[in-house]
Amino acid sequence: MPIIHLYSKEGNPPSGLLEKIAEEALCSLQLPPNHAWVLWHSISFAYKPGWEKERAAPIVDIVCKEIYSKKQIHHLLFRVQEVISKSFYCSPDEVFITVRRVTSGHLLARGTIWT
Repeated sequence: MPIIHLYSKEGNPPSGLLEKIAEEALCSLQLPPNHAWVLWHSISFAYKPGWEKERAAPIVDIVCKEIYSKKQIHHLLFRVQEVISKSFYCSPDEVFITVRRVTSGHLLARGTIWT
């Protein structure tokens, strides 16, 4: 179920980036195929120190169910960080990722409220 948002000043994502991130999410959270969304948001106006350089790393926001363990979330964070740093030719330290957990009763998926 994770929904992964990438916010970038770049117009389009590097080739294959969204697919690689989806694969990492499915693997890290032990999910079946087609259970991850990865969305690219091109930002026209924003300020973040370091964004003035070419190919600056996007800001990443991950929304997922609260059922995943800290170990699974940490694995996901480091895998996504690695994929982004390789795709943007940047230091892993330049990658900023947040995780927001969805609690039971606050998600409608496949016609059912998750409880």
